[in-house]
Amino acid sequence: MPRFEFVARDPRGRTVRGVRDEASPGTLVADLRREGLVALRVSGEAAGDTRKRRASRGLFGPRTADVELELRQLAFMLRSGVTILNALRIGAEQCPRPRMAAVLRDLAADIREGASLGDALRRHRCFDRLTCNLVEVGEHGGNLDTVLERAADILARKRYLRTQTTTALIYPALVLTLAVATVAYMMIGVIPKLTQFLTSLGRQLPPTTQLMIDVSRFCHAYFVDGLVLLAIVAAVIWFASRTAPGRRFLDETLLRTPIVGRILRLAATASFSYNMALLVRSGVRITAALGAIAPLLPLRLFEQRVHAARERVVHGSGLSESLTRSRAFDGRVTGMIAVGESSGRLDEVLENIAEFHDDRLRDTIRRLGTIIEPVILVVIGAIVGFVYLSFFSAVYSMAGSR
Repeated sequence: MPRFEFVARDPRGRTVRGVRDEASPGTLVADLRREGLVALRVSGEAAGDTRKRRASRGLFGPRTADVELELRQLAFMLRSGVTILNALRIGAEQCPRPRMAAVLRDLAADIREGASLGDALRRHRCFDRLTCNLVEVGEHGGNLDTVLERAADILARKRYLRTQTTTALIYPALVLTLAVATVAYMMIGVIPKLTQFLTSLGRQLPPTTQLMIDVSRFCHAYFVDGLVLLAIVAAVIWFASRTAPGRRFLDETLLRTPIVGRILRLAATASFSYNMALLVRSGVRITAALGAIAPLLPLRLFEQRVHAARERVVHGSGLSESLTRSRAFDGRVTGMIAVGESSGRLDEVLENIAEFHDDRLRDTIRRLGTIIEPVILVVIGAIVGFVYLSFFSAVYSMAGSR
């Protein structure tokens, strides 16, 4: 009989490790569940075969949009009276994405071996901890169709916030890059040709024209050095982001940036509040919810602070007090959470917080787009206008001196 190593969690949230002889991973997971333990990882002979089978599909798994769609379809079929095995089989047969279809077939095979849907989901990286926790709660509570729909809503919300944040940060960066490229082209490609024409006339140039020529010569002389310096800075930032102190420094720098920091804070608060509201409403424990939500936040700094808050909750502190001491979110958010805890309406308060910060996020992104575009256009127009003014002032001054 194969031997399996397992890592599980007991009802108090403590980690339990052990080794057992079982017929299959599903049998081991079922035995642990009967003992009140939740299996987190199973490894061994059969588990290794499973990992090899799943690794053969390539490095990239199903897209988040495909996972969201399949969760909604599973919820619909379960609500219509279809069993989970039949729902997975139908989904695998009708799914147009080969990788997602393979995942559904694996889920059905694991369930046939005795695993629960939540345990089967944990064996695939395309399902995050939050979805797995929700599914486990739905299996125990008998409302699996509802929690699958909520899990799909969370994925949709995550994609929406990521799109909003990315749009807000990429648009000004793209416009600024185009502006810098335009200026660099003028300084390196256009102005040197004008300089050749003006200097060939053999007259003294006006101060503005001479300034333009000096700046162009400086840019042309140090262009390669500038590119090398940018490459070095990019490499340093990349290597710093791979270390814990460097990542923390970069996150804190982003949060201190006037507009970028505000967008990231609003996105993190909205994501945390919305997901926490769904998990609390579904019956997930606070500690499990915090552990599942932390990896979904936009910055590693927020993830670490939520994990620190979770540790305080495990040791008996309240949610609002733990978030305050961990400096995860500002005082207004934690104050509203404290009101929700005292009134017994934590899920409603969290949902209100999410809606409020989501509105502020959309408003900030809209104002950013309204401000950044005309500012960059004015800057580019001023540079182009300065170049033309300098050129024509030199031409007119030479024509008037003849």
